Amino acid sequence: MKKCILLLLVFVTTYSWAQINAITASSPKRRSNDHKFGIGVNYTWPSSGISCRIGLNEKFKGQVSLAYRNYGIYSWSLIGLEMNYIFGDSKLGFGDLEGFGYAGIGRGTISWKDPVYQSLGLENFHWTGYNIGVGAELFPDAFKNKIGIIGKLGFGSYGSYGVETVLATGLLYGGAIHFYIK
Repeated sequence: MKKCILLLLVFVTTYSWAQINAITASSPKRRSNDHKFGIGVNYTWPSSGISCRIGLNEKFKGQVSLAYRNYGIYSWSLIGLEMNYIFGDSKLGFGDLEGFGYAGIGRGTISWKDPVYQSLGLENFHWTGYNIGVGAELFPDAFKNKIGIIGKLGFGSYGSYGVETVLATGLLYGGAIHFYIK
């Protein structure tokens, strides 16, 4: 079953990359100079938080993400770094579209606060996770290209919890909204 899921993920990622590359292949000109520094919120399953995107040059953007959730009996926190390789930039009828491939790494912690869990030895769990995939960022003309809306699909690892706290791997999906400052 795991092999089927992995093959499906490889197919979906390859197909998505080909579609994004086809859309962005006929790029009229680079507009990424307008999108150098953005701040906003993101969600990549299973975490949401705040993030900052920085355009390093016309082909690369970096992203730093911070997430924290408190569920009463435990808290979940994450800091992640991600590098995006921009395939191209295309002008659509309603805005600009940038397709990208991404790879990231992060460090997370689950802290158990409940005495019952602590008596079982479940106090803190730290992990280093990764992610890799494809995505697209849309800059709608309605917001004068100041707002970037991201959709992503990929594969990676993340901290999971239950009776045992473990490092899990699987399909990752998500999105983000960033406000860009010139």
